[in-house]
Amino acid sequence: MILEFAHLRLTIFGCSNIVSLKCGGLWEANYTQSCLKVPYSDSRSSGVESSVNSNRKTLIAKINRKDWWHVTPGDPRAYDKRGKFYASTFGEGEFWGRPLDTPERITIQNPVIGDEPEVWRVLFGKPVKFPGMNHPRVLEWRWKLDARMKTVALKKGYDAIVIMSTAAFKKYVAGKLPRSIELNVLNPAGA
Repeated sequence: MILEFAHLRLTIFGCSNIVSLKCGGLWEANYTQSCLKVPYSDSRSSGVESSVNSNRKTLIAKINRKDWWHVTPGDPRAYDKRGKFYASTFGEGEFWGRPLDTPERITIQNPVIGDEPEVWRVLFGKPVKFPGMNHPRVLEWRWKLDARMKTVALKKGYDAIVIMSTAAFKKYVAGKLPRSIELNVLNPAGA
């Protein structure tokens, strides 16, 4: 079950190295380097094309007006440790368990946006090594990574993490908004 979890999560949320991952490889930085090169805050984005800034503002507006589906975690302290995760659709939320009956609305202002390798690059400055599909505690490894991502993102001034597949991120950089997004609100109100 843990192996299915890791493969499905990585398939859904954008692993550019699925082939090497299935073979027990590590996360590597062989994704395209056409990603945004600076943090995404408007005050720090002088080197980023204006079209990408426009896409960023449009994506944030879309996120803020959309309904989001949440699955309540088993650990009551999960929000404090990792943030509050949302799925774009009820069906995507079902992967994690039974989503709440009513969707939620959220408000974010300064998210880090990208596929997983790009988010890791922005937050940590390097790719993150995956311990392998056969690792006995891959789920715990992922939870620790999510907690570390939350801590670093908050220190860098981000209020959310927006993750999309690698293909969707390439389209986003080219100007098209993604349909499927994993959203992690780092300090959720009322959680």
